[in-house]
Amino acid sequence: MEGTTLLMRHFATLLGATSPDPAVQAYYADLQHKELLYVPRGMTVKQPITFTPEEATTHLVVVVEEGARVMIVETIGDSRRRAPRGARGKQTVKHGTELFVGDGATVDFLCLEDAPPHAEVWIQQRGRVGRGAKVTWRNVTLGGCNVVQELISEIAGEGAESAIDWIFSAQGPERQQLAVRNIFTAREGRGEITVKGIAE
Repeated sequence: MEGTTLLMRHFATLLGATSPDPAVQAYYADLQHKELLYVPRGMTVKQPITFTPEEATTHLVVVVEEGARVMIVETIGDSRRRAPRGARGKQTVKHGTELFVGDGATVDFLCLEDAPPHAEVWIQQRGRVGRGAKVTWRNVTLGGCNVVQELISEIAGEGAESAIDWIFSAQGPERQQLAVRNIFTAREGRGEITVKGIAE
């Protein structure tokens, strides 16, 4: 029950279910699976934690408590796997991530998007970083015929840091609509964004 309570306390608070955006509304209407990843206060996780959803429409809530350290690797739309459960006809992959980084915590978050060439992909990533904490986002966008991916990271605590490194590759008729922002709502926050890509 504790895990369920924690999940529901954080679910849809950064990526709002009441958003007027029709794409967000459609996502929550289609949502098939919610998952919580929780790292307790002061814990150092020595090995990366991996997350590879099997359903077509999924949501990951990550709560990293004060002083904890962790690396997370999520793979969205893995082209080597069979089509996700719930996919019909032209494959559609939708995924949302909400990341909560507690005071003094350190998170390295890698998202690999590697959907099959015929897939439509929609990914929304949101983060909130507490006082003195640091998050490093590493996005790799590779697959899909039409990809929409947005990352918004809020530096919400004094002295917090958000670094974003994004690599993308698009070939032929593939289309990618990528958007990224660091938002500073506290004093002495730091952040940088680096985006590199290849379009052929």
